[in-house]
Amino acid sequence: MVNIPTQQQLHTPSALLDECGRLRQIGWARQPLLDCNLENARFYSLRFLQRFRVKRWDYYGVTTPTHFFSATIGDIGYLGSIFVYLIDLATGEFHEETLTIPLARGITLLRARTAFIVSLPGRRSRR
Repeated sequence: MVNIPTQQQLHTPSALLDECGRLRQIGWARQPLLDCNLENARFYSLRFLQRFRVKRWDYYGVTTPTHFFSATIGDIGYLGSIFVYLIDLATGEFHEETLTIPLARGITLLRARTAFIVSLPGRRSRR
């Protein structure tokens, strides 16, 4: 039987992973505290394969009295995706757009959870 440690509230900023790719802290936080240092992840002995295993995404949602807006920016190694939708809460009208980018070229998700940068690769993108 595996002994799973009890989660506790995190108060101290630190890196997410140690040098061996193990979690430094296990728990939850009321604000972003952990540096998402996924370059320390150790799934494969061949380092270039790491990017195809690590999945990262940011999700944002905004609700107003009349509308709901959502955006997801994702990098799953071999594919990038930008997905947005808008719902008119009064009428139920729904609009969505998806952009799929091979090899996630042009998508850069920052390590800190407080901001993101997305640059699009131009004509090679497919809607």
